[in-house]
Amino acid sequence: MNAFSRNQWLLIIGAVFFTLLIYILPRKLESNGAVSEKNNAQDLEKHADHSSVYQSYLDSLFTKLSPHIQGQYKSLISIKDPSKFDSLIVFFKNLKQPFLVANWLKQKATVINTAANWAETGKFYFIGFEFAPNQEVKHVAIEEATNAYKLAIDLDSINPNYQIEYAACIMEGGGENPMQGINILREVIQKDSNNVAAQFKMGIFAVRSQQFEKAVARFNKVISLEPNNSEAILYLGECYANLGKREQAIKTLEIFKKTSNDAIINAEVDDFIEKLKNSNNN
Repeated sequence: MNAFSRNQWLLIIGAVFFTLLIYILPRKLESNGAVSEKNNAQDLEKHADHSSVYQSYLDSLFTKLSPHIQGQYKSLISIKDPSKFDSLIVFFKNLKQPFLVANWLKQKATVINTAANWAETGKFYFIGFEFAPNQEVKHVAIEEATNAYKLAIDLDSINPNYQIEYAACIMEGGGENPMQGINILREVIQKDSNNVAAQFKMGIFAVRSQQFEKAVARFNKVISLEPNNSEAILYLGECYANLGKREQAIKTLEIFKKTSNDAIINAEVDDFIEKLKNSNNN
């Protein structure tokens, strides 16, 4: 049986869902001080290169704005009181520019230091990360997102949503040890096994590491809590397909179609269902 490739599944599901990047081997600690110092210097040099590319990218986003839009921007930025932050954030949200939204959210959070402001900053840096044009920009975006959620947690360590999103950032490369993110999710689930977001992200982790049986358990848990959670249903269908459970995969994907109003996605799912049926006949 030929299941969908990872790219096909991500195309079906869309870019709004978090992709968890799992690293198999943890980084080794340097035992030689000279080598460690050299690596630190190299890391700083790489960070400077990433920052330079990132700043150039931000500048390019501004230059691509029409003269009329640039004029509106200049009027907003001339506002002297803190209300300009909200105006600029809404302005760039309407333009669908997540990096520019994140830039002003960060400035707002720096002035108005609240957990909610830092969490919103992290959210838009993460959105930018998903659509970044190159690795340098992705590197800076995920670092900014990780740092923003960490600051949110520093201000509000009780809110599990901040911990969940922080964990997702770590697993996308925003931390030294990706397993730290998994451990954070496990702690959230230990406190509340019905936390849908944490269960879903653990399911994604299991899929990425090809632990499909574990993923099935996670997504079934999500669906028991939210029967119309189309993302979980779709991933569950993929898991069954990868496990060779064709009938369960087909049944699950048929259920998914009832929760989806997107004709394009449903057409893709129909095509996959046909492939599953044909493979069953071979």
